[in-house]
Amino acid sequence: MDIKNRANCSEKAEIFSMLLEGASPCLTRDNAGCSPLKEFVADFTLENRFLNSF
Repeated sequence: MDIKNRANCSEKAEIFSMLLEGASPCLTRDNAGCSPLKEFVADFTLENRFLNSF
């Protein structure tokens, strides 16, 4: 994992919590407009699992 990704992790966490607060319907509905959000959430979750595995 490169250092840049690790440095951005807390920033992503802040963005993620803002998204959960403001865009939670996008996480449960199959909206085309929410597709990038779903991809971001999936990436975020996978990255967190990776970081937590150490």
